[in-house]
Amino acid sequence: MTNLAEKQTQHRTEKALHQALLQQGLQQGFQKGHRQGVRDGELKAQRAAVLRALEARFGAPSTEMAQEVRTIEEPKLLDALHVKAVTAISIDEFQRALEDRR
Repeated sequence: MTNLAEKQTQHRTEKALHQALLQQGLQQGFQKGHRQGVRDGELKAQRAAVLRALEARFGAPSTEMAQEVRTIEEPKLLDALHVKAVTAISIDEFQRALEDRR
């Protein structure tokens, strides 16, 4: 009987450990997904700010220019391009800044 009781205790312990590890994994996955979602939202907002500034100053940017801005993944670069969008003398000046990033 002792052997059966030991096996049941071991099984409950393993099950509790499995549950704890599963819960930890789920929590870590949720946190990682949340961080990625926040980052994606911030990038989307930065891209939109650049495009809005260009439109307000120079009219709608070309489809190609807008698409290029939408592919940028670096927050610091988007900040710099936003400043350029509000300070550039012409859309061509902004285009040169966009090309210089390559």
